[in-house]
Amino acid sequence: MVLKIDFDSEEALYTQLCNQIICGIAMDVLHDGDSLPSVRQLADELTAGAADVTVQREYLENSLKAYVTVKKYMDRLDCNAFSIPCPDVCSTRRLNEMKFTFCLTHSLLTEQGIPSTCEYDVNAALSEQVLIAISGMRPFMGNTWPIVTDHGKIVPSVYPNPEDIEDLEKDPENLYFMQHSVPHRKMRGGEELAPYALRYFAYDQKFGAVMRYDFSRDAGQKITCCRFSPDGKKLFIGTGTIVKGGGFENINCNNAVYFRVNNQSDFFEKQCNVGNHLTMVFGDYSKELIKLTKELGIEAIVAE
Repeated sequence: MVLKIDFDSEEALYTQLCNQIICGIAMDVLHDGDSLPSVRQLADELTAGAADVTVQREYLENSLKAYVTVKKYMDRLDCNAFSIPCPDVCSTRRLNEMKFTFCLTHSLLTEQGIPSTCEYDVNAALSEQVLIAISGMRPFMGNTWPIVTDHGKIVPSVYPNPEDIEDLEKDPENLYFMQHSVPHRKMRGGEELAPYALRYFAYDQKFGAVMRYDFSRDAGQKITCCRFSPDGKKLFIGTGTIVKGGGFENINCNNAVYFRVNNQSDFFEKQCNVGNHLTMVFGDYSKELIKLTKELGIEAIVAE
């Protein structure tokens, strides 16, 4: 199956691509004797290596079919990154009938050093590629917000996870968090696979396999965050130190890493130049990123 783009169509290019990828999965372009055994093998390996599995085997395989299909298209078209508008495709009838999401695809691609981002965030994919090239590490991306407090108490909001609030309030100054369901097993670098769990995304129907990583095991670890501005002329650079993880036992899109920055207000004001999704890797690569901006002739927005 070859992807085709109609440049005269009023339909957005990414919508055309998404529809064809989804159709490829539905039509089982994964040929008999080729893809399904590899899907089963992947499912066996992931299940055997997981510390805990709460997603049904059928739904795990459904998500792995999506991963194998995307990987085949990427290899065939010589693609070096992947992104898809998750909220748009997750609301389609086809994904709900076929019961899969692309969360696990992002995790498996990223741990191979292939930028893979949620919500059709091309800027995040570019940011991941920069971090991969500079650090040799494998990045994580997600919704990244400051944890707001009032007289030492965390102000209730969608985030952070409710079960984490009491612990975070012990020292709530200058806290930030990053949260999405696309962590992986190589956050610490190298080839060794970290402990992980397999859970599901959809609250009610329990489909859409997601990988879980416990960032609490990395408390004290320095991290570097970055993101290109929408026009590509600026690069936000910030560092922090991991305080704890959250959401390891949870389902849906809430695997979190909580980290402390030097100046929360400054970090947030400068982040507003680039957007919500930040990317991060373990280690301090701020100097290398600043040097990169000079080579590219773009502005470095460095948080204190």
